[in-house]
Amino acid sequence: MFSKMIKILNFNYLYYKILDLVKSMYILFLNHKPMKNNISRLNVSITNKVIELQERGYDCDFLLLNNGSLLCMQTNRKYPLNSVSINMMEHGYDFFGQCYKNVHTIETGNGERGLLLTETVL
Repeated sequence: MFSKMIKILNFNYLYYKILDLVKSMYILFLNHKPMKNNISRLNVSITNKVIELQERGYDCDFLLLNNGSLLCMQTNRKYPLNSVSINMMEHGYDFFGQCYKNVHTIETGNGERGLLLTETVL
């Protein structure tokens, strides 16, 4: 008899704890203010900078490889980091990747110019 009462008390305790948690989550949901405007503003800054730089002739896309070199996606050429000119141009939040990104310009010795997006500043 005593063990049945303890089980009932434990069940009631858990029931009310879960009910309190659901109430708290509902209150948080009602008070939530989305940051859509701030996020879209940051996304626009990255997008606008990429478009601006492409219009200025930075038309190649570069990828940072694990071995520390850069790969031009259009020509499939690899460049060591110390053989190219790298400048950080823009920093903003990438909504899709949900992280901050840096837009870099890359200029090679043979005239290729392009962009590199990374989470770190090079």
